[in-house]
Amino acid sequence: MNHIFEEIAAERQRQNDKWGEQNHPMLDRLDYVMQCKSLQDYFRRKLKAGEVDWHNILLEEVYEAFAETDPARQREEMIQVAAVAVQIIEYLDRQKNGSLDKFAKEFVEKTLPHRKKKATQVEICVHCGQPIRESRCKGYCNQCADEHGLVF
Repeated sequence: MNHIFEEIAAERQRQNDKWGEQNHPMLDRLDYVMQCKSLQDYFRRKLKAGEVDWHNILLEEVYEAFAETDPARQREEMIQVAAVAVQIIEYLDRQKNGSLDKFAKEFVEKTLPHRKKKATQVEICVHCGQPIRESRCKGYCNQCADEHGLVF
């Protein structure tokens, strides 16, 4: 695990070298609260169906963190985000040749049989967690973009 933290530290140094210290505000919490609730409901359905994947776990943690209003609690949530991200890196490191595991291959084949894209290029909606088949708004499926009035 130490090599992962060394890589993270090196990446943080690259970010500091490129951008300097970053101090962005934490805005739009209401939007994250609503999206967090929706994502948690979706996560529970996936958990019940035995279909939880890293994407679901990480996004649920990210949205919980950004929905939080107490700075100390938000920091705790961000630690959870970082811990899940490290778990995902460990998982990827365990995969041979960086190939997708059997579950991921089956998921891609089942949900996107009509596409000739590589599995690693599947884009997932940040709101509902479903694969995006077509999109008018970067990162959102058309249904979620319409529901939230998003236009990009």
